[in-house]
This record gives sequence, C-alpha cells and structure tokens, in this order.
Amino acid sequence: VASPSLPPAERCRMLRALDDRLGFKFRYHVLDPRNAGHEIKAANFPGQMRLYSGFASKTWTKALMLLLTGSHEVPDGADFELPFYREYRPEDYALFHNDVDGSNKYRALCMNYWLSKQVASANGDAAASLGGSFLWCGHVDSTGRFPEARRLPPAWNTASLFAPHAGSWHAVEAVQESAPASGLRRLSFTSWLSAPRPPRASGKAPPGSEDEL
Repeated sequence: VASPSLPPAERCRMLRALDDRLGFKFRYHVLDPRNAGHEIKAANFPGQMRLYSGFASKTWTKALMLLLTGSHEVPDGADFELPFYREYRPEDYALFHNDVDGSNKYRALCMNYWLSKQVASANGDAAASLGGSFLWCGHVDSTGRFPEARRLPPAWNTASLFAPHAGSWHAVEAVQESAPASGLRRLSFTSWLSAPRPPRASGKAPPGSEDEL
C-alpha cells in the first residue's frame, strides 16, 4: 500500500502502471435490495426505495440539468440509473477506471454521494491515512503525468459529479485496517445519467466513447 504522503499525481501513475498489467480490479460490498436474493420486499428497504423514487422522477432530472447546463431540457431517452449503495470495508478498493460504458447508451454524468460521517471531523491528513479517499486522476498528459490529480476524502453529505469520458480516470483508495477502530464507515451511493448514443458522424467519435478526446 502506498504511503498516504505520496502525492496524488504519483499515486495515479502507480495505478496506471498497475492497470496496464492487471486491468480494472475492485472489491467492495453492495448494500442494495437487488443483492438480497429473489424474494425482495421493498418494505424491507424503505430508505433505498425512497431514493429510487426520487431518482426516477423527471422533476429531479430536469432540476439537475438546469443546474449543470442552464436548461431544463432533458435529451430524449435520458434517465438516471437506479443508484447503487456501496460500503468499502477494510482492504476494499477500486482501481484505475473512467466509468465509460460501452453499451447502446453512454453515461453523460456520474454522481457519487458520500455518507462517511467520521471523515467530517477529521483533517485532510488524518482522513487520508484511513484510506477510502476518492482519487481523481483526470487525463494523462504527453509526459505520462496527471496534472489534474486530486485526493478527496469522502466527507459526510458531499457529492462529486463528473462527465465520464476517455480522460476521466479515477480510483477509490484501499480502506485501511485501522478505519473501523477510528469510526470510519466508507458508505456511498452512485448513479449515472445515461443517454442514447447519437449516430456516429463520419470521422467523429460519439460522446462518452473511449475514442473521444
């Protein structure tokens, strides 16, 4: 495990080299009704069901579009995927990835909402030492460096938003064994605004694709 004092850009370079050898690897626990077996009762998951209802609302989608673009117009066929609840426990992690989806839809927006309450009272160094930070790498430049690299502790009641594309590289740092004793529970949920891929124009990659620059 790399030292917490290692600068984010160097951590990104290490993860990129690891990705070249291993590809995308992850380990985390899904806290979700869809992971509860075949006989799922919505009444057993009231919090998740209320959240699902909100994300399925066209009013929510229009409000977010207005906030991000200045227009409440939503592209035909665009909607938020049902959010996934995750807990990163000791030694859980997500390596280098960019959230680009290769299906017939593309992810126009990624939203991570963090519920790690302990981190709210910890300073940056203390929070980073517990692991579980969101490591934003961004694009890699012509020298192999990551000029946008930042480490973001998943503070209580905060969110990150980004548009997935070929240069939206990021990771979740491994949660340390000492985290539970320090009161950290690395909880979050993630959702994506997905939209149909437009027809590919001659010589131009569609939005969200690995070929897009």
